[in-house]
Amino acid sequence: MEHAQARDWMLAYAAAHHGICCGRAASEAGVSRHAVAHLVARGDLVRLAPGVFRVAGHPPTWESQLWAALIEAGPGAAAAGRSAARLHKLWRYRQAEVVEVTVKRGGNHRGRLGRRIETSLLDPDHVVDVEQFPATSLARTIFDLLGDPDHRPLRSDAAREWHEDRMMEVVNDAMRYHGLSVLVELAVLATIGRRGRSGTALVRKIFGAMSTGYVPEASQVESVFSALLRRCDLPPPVKQFEVVDGAGLVGFVDFAWPELRILVEIDSRLHDGPLDRRSDAERDRRLKALGYEVLRFRWDDLVVEPDRVLRRLRAAADRNRR
Repeated sequence: MEHAQARDWMLAYAAAHHGICCGRAASEAGVSRHAVAHLVARGDLVRLAPGVFRVAGHPPTWESQLWAALIEAGPGAAAAGRSAARLHKLWRYRQAEVVEVTVKRGGNHRGRLGRRIETSLLDPDHVVDVEQFPATSLARTIFDLLGDPDHRPLRSDAAREWHEDRMMEVVNDAMRYHGLSVLVELAVLATIGRRGRSGTALVRKIFGAMSTGYVPEASQVESVFSALLRRCDLPPPVKQFEVVDGAGLVGFVDFAWPELRILVEIDSRLHDGPLDRRSDAERDRRLKALGYEVLRFRWDDLVVEPDRVLRRLRAAADRNRR
């Protein structure tokens, strides 16, 4: 590619990325390193970091700084934390100038163009396009913010209360004006929440309280339980599994691993009457007679004690594998 063509390509790329050019993308498009070096030497490009350039004369806006940090962080990086909150237009972060991006844990993640937040799990469902930037979803952003106070560390009860009050304002803003739902946040909690992980306790406290008294639909239970299963090494379950014995149809079970002889039922508060319990006991007796292990969980178990749910499920799988 000629130098003039290389310059045109770099300018076109920069026009779509707030004045920032990516050396890796240029190489994939056929722009040679020599051509890039020529443009830098001529003053057409300003090198910000290895493989990251800004078009000369383009102002260093917050958006350009965010793109530069994303390109420096490499494929799979996403705007996160306060940067994602600004992109999602959360009021508290509408003027946040900090540049924060999230990357998968491991490797060299020391960047010069912004703060990098390492994560062991960045589910594809947790990354969305916001104003042409890859960014953590609103629900994932809320989880991350709750676990990453503006002023750290929180050494006193007063500081922790201050953080919780501020985060309640952010959660209210996200739910009232930006469409965040309790169920979507609980699905994120089920996917990445665990004891000791920053944000887990506060998300569980705020959204677990909202779910008290809530009777979910079957599809909502399925969504949260399926998200929880991403933390488990079991194969995908069969949903609404039909079970038949010598007397006929036993029923349709919420989730099943037939090869492991494990059945899981999620009970709601509508399942608390004496006739319900008697019917469940009879059904469980017939299921166990067929050699199945039946695990029953409450909706609150998924929200408040997901680790206990996973422990019981893994223990059942280990027993039945043996």
